Amino acid sequence: MIDKVKELQFVLEINVTDGVLWKKGSMSMEEISLIRTRCPTVPWDKLVWFAHGVPRYAFITWLAVSDRLSTGSKMRAWGQVQGCLLCGEPDETRDHLFFACPYTYTLWLQVIDSLLRPAPTPDWNEIIERILW
Repeated sequence: MIDKVKELQFVLEINVTDGVLWKKGSMSMEEISLIRTRCPTVPWDKLVWFAHGVPRYAFITWLAVSDRLSTGSKMRAWGQVQGCLLCGEPDETRDHLFFACPYTYTLWLQVIDSLLRPAPTPDWNEIIERILW
């Protein structure tokens, strides 16, 4: 089989823009749903993705909730040393950056203290649970 693939001749046209072509010319939503990977729904999805939400803010929120922000602890794996620029903490994590840093914790106390009774906690998961309930 591999030999047959190697024998195929491919012709690349330089002046033609690449595009997606389907056997029937187009693809229906039903066909798309058949090949689309369905992931389990997470409890916080409506917190991130909602009508009239700003996509770039939703994306950053999704990165934060998924713990995928390029924090100092993540960048260390790439050989970059970066501590918290706000307080100097050498281990900048998502939880530290948003809730445990003395600077941001003070902001949280001033901005959302009335929303998250009792007082905000530096624990990310607990904050998300409070927002959801």
